[in-house]
Amino acid sequence: MPAKFARYIFHVLPVLVGKASHHPDLDRVLLWDDSIAALEQRRLPMLMLGSDWREVDSYLRLRPEQFDTLAHLLNQRQAWIGSWYWTPHSSDTVEQLVRNLLLGRRSAGVFGVVEEVGLAGLPEHDVVLPALAAGFGFRYVYRLGGGVSMQVVGVDGFPMNCMEMVADPVRWRATEAGDSQHMAVAVYGRPFAIIEQIQQWRATLPHDDFLITNPTTLGAIQPSQIVTPHQPAVWGVYWGVEAAYAQMVTEGQTPTVPFLALQQAYHDVEMRAALETILQTEQASLIETTHSFHITAIKPREDGAVGVIVRGVNLSDERIEVTLRLWRRFEHCAVVRLDERPTGGTLPIETDGTIQFMAAPSRLLTLWLY
Repeated sequence: MPAKFARYIFHVLPVLVGKASHHPDLDRVLLWDDSIAALEQRRLPMLMLGSDWREVDSYLRLRPEQFDTLAHLLNQRQAWIGSWYWTPHSSDTVEQLVRNLLLGRRSAGVFGVVEEVGLAGLPEHDVVLPALAAGFGFRYVYRLGGGVSMQVVGVDGFPMNCMEMVADPVRWRATEAGDSQHMAVAVYGRPFAIIEQIQQWRATLPHDDFLITNPTTLGAIQPSQIVTPHQPAVWGVYWGVEAAYAQMVTEGQTPTVPFLALQQAYHDVEMRAALETILQTEQASLIETTHSFHITAIKPREDGAVGVIVRGVNLSDERIEVTLRLWRRFEHCAVVRLDERPTGGTLPIETDGTIQFMAAPSRLLTLWLY
């Protein structure tokens, strides 16, 4: 039995959950109206309005006058939205998860919000969670459910600090407390139910052990204050592929994707049909690459800047030398994060347009060619 700390700090995350009715859209709007009022009136110090930004889009279509109020609450850390644009599915490929987070980051940017704390998806995504977190600059990741704070080690060998939720902080502190100094608990419900539950915990738990958390307070936790690394169960990794966008068309040519794309399991029927159509009508691939290096995305930059984003992964178990032969020569090749922010790294481009580099096993690499 691990030694218990004399005191624990519980980070309480109030999570808004609405009860569906025969009019779910109206019910959701009224729920958000009530929640925003509770935050403005300080009846609630903080509230996680939703796990994905698509919910914000849906609400503001019906309540556009609430934009400034919501932006103020988000920037004051009174309101928090999960890092996804839509709730991930267990069958999502890695590239679909990246695209999902890119859309979420774009939506957050409209409000001037850039979070350092993300929201985990499903256990099936644990093997790539550290890569996703690092690629989007998340210092910590919340997981709704579970009860153990840990460092999750991904398929690429890198760890990620993951703060999971306990169901009952009073019971946890009395009987199940482990070797982590910080624990987190999610309070689900409508605003009045959340307020009532928080008041009960305040009367039971020591004052110093109770925090209404937000991304700022969570980001201040030191890695040494959570448990040692943990290797998650090995799930199948579907790296996936994203079709090239029409904006990439140059000199009247229609872009295509590598033939390796269809060798990977892909669960989106419409996307697969589109990829097959492209491959049947094109004579050659946009990129010739080392066999073990799989191209997962060929796309424009999210910010609309010049150039093309190319992303790939080494599918082998060994470090390999990769050679990329592109459809044309670019002047520059920058190594960027998954969110397309610069890392400061660059790769040389040969006179014939070839790019060579070393790739570690299962490591996602994103290049900006311009």
